[in-house]
Amino acid sequence: IYLFIPSSNVPTSNNPSIGLLEVGTLLDGINRYIFSTYRDTLIIFIVGIGILGAVFHLVFRRYVATPIQRLADWINVPGRDVVLDDGGEIGALAHSLSMTLQETEQKRKALERSNMKLKQKIEKKERDLRKAGQDLENAQYHLVRSGALSALGEFAAGISHEINNP
Repeated sequence: IYLFIPSSNVPTSNNPSIGLLEVGTLLDGINRYIFSTYRDTLIIFIVGIGILGAVFHLVFRRYVATPIQRLADWINVPGRDVVLDDGGEIGALAHSLSMTLQETEQKRKALERSNMKLKQKIEKKERDLRKAGQDLENAQYHLVRSGALSALGEFAAGISHEINNP
């Protein structure tokens, strides 16, 4: 109560008032209460954001960053077996990549086998070609020799004919 001013008039039916009463409260207490409420709310909000950030960090690291790092390690060293056991997109990507690398390795081995077979065929063809070349040279030698002997035989026959029939 701030102030009470008594009325000098006696209350009547026309004027029922006996005085003026001003009622109020001090704002200091209310202001302190509002400020402490705002401060407490702000502290709870900041702590909540911090906890949410920590939880998000842990979840992100567990389900995204760590599997990606393990996948990168696995890609960089294909001989090492890295197990990605989560069933999410990264695990599916790792499985798909693993299958692709296995298929690539199988195809590379098949290509190596095919190359070896082709090299063997080429070596065989080269041997056959060398043998055919040697056979051709031998045939040419015998042909030239036969031609020379034939010419010599004709020459001898001609001389013998001339001797017998002068």
